[in-house]
Amino acid sequence: MITRGFMDVEIDEKKDLWWFHKKISEMKSVVRPIENNIIKENTSIKDALETMKTKQTDCLLVFKDG
Repeated sequence: MITRGFMDVEIDEKKDLWWFHKKISEMKSVVRPIENNIIKENTSIKDALETMKTKQTDCLLVFKDG
């Protein structure tokens, strides 16, 4: 969004963009596999929240019929 001009960023904040020019293949050590965030559609809210807590994630994915 910054590159395309949709979002302004302070010059000091640009130093935090260390990942900006890296290839996705180089980010494997920082990015968790998507499989870690998939739960079954019949998972209870309690279990989903526990999964989020233990895996330290803000988002879980649910796929209907696999």
